[in-house]
Amino acid sequence: QHRFEYAFRLMIRKIATLSNPVVFFLDDLQWADSYSLRLITALVTDVEIKHFLFIGCFRDDEVDNGHPLIDKLYEMEMRSVVVTKVKLTNINKEDINVLIADAFHCPESITASLTDLVYHKTNGNVLFINQFLQSLCDGGLVQWSNVLIAGK
Repeated sequence: QHRFEYAFRLMIRKIATLSNPVVFFLDDLQWADSYSLRLITALVTDVEIKHFLFIGCFRDDEVDNGHPLIDKLYEMEMRSVVVTKVKLTNINKEDINVLIADAFHCPESITASLTDLVYHKTNGNVLFINQFLQSLCDGGLVQWSNVLIAGK
């Protein structure tokens, strides 16, 4: 494991350059095993790695103070790694209506009933909104129209 970690760090050092920065994105870190968390920590704390950005996402409702991920985040902060935390929340019905009206190129007054349905089914979760709208389109329940909507 140590040799792999070392080799991986060397590889990132070589490929992450000013002209070729590296962005590493991992989702669902709440399920990461201890070795994966150690490897991530090794990468972000390696002072010889430049032009490297790590973005990690996790569900905060599945991570408490005793979780290994929280321990690693604390360790990173103690080692002067800049850790920026962004908490994403569900969007409100008005913003969903703006999104739908923009996506379907029509006035918000026309999309209000669809918005009610989408909000009821997704509770404002952006991922679910996208998936639900896609399933409506795939199922032929919502269709694009090239007809100009009066009042637009």
